[in-house]
Amino acid sequence: MTPLEELAARCIWWEKPEVSLRDRNRFLAYAMNRCSWEDIPVLESHFSTAEFSEALEHASPGIMNSRSWNYWHLRLGHEPVPPLPVKKIV
Repeated sequence: MTPLEELAARCIWWEKPEVSLRDRNRFLAYAMNRCSWEDIPVLESHFSTAEFSEALEHASPGIMNSRSWNYWHLRLGHEPVPPLPVKKIV
């Protein structure tokens, strides 16, 4: 397995890495929430700043916690930090 596939297996443990990696925005949202400091260089070697920003913009409710949400927005220079996405029950 490649380092990115290993990261995918740890971040989205209930799916095969090849399935997790099919949806870049979803994978990155999970990875940005669950990765360790040691995993960040692996992510940065495969994805651009624009791709990280796009993943934040399209993050589904419930994937990221507030700490990760704030960290990545500030790290990418997206201020002010918007509220976390919320699930809407209709």
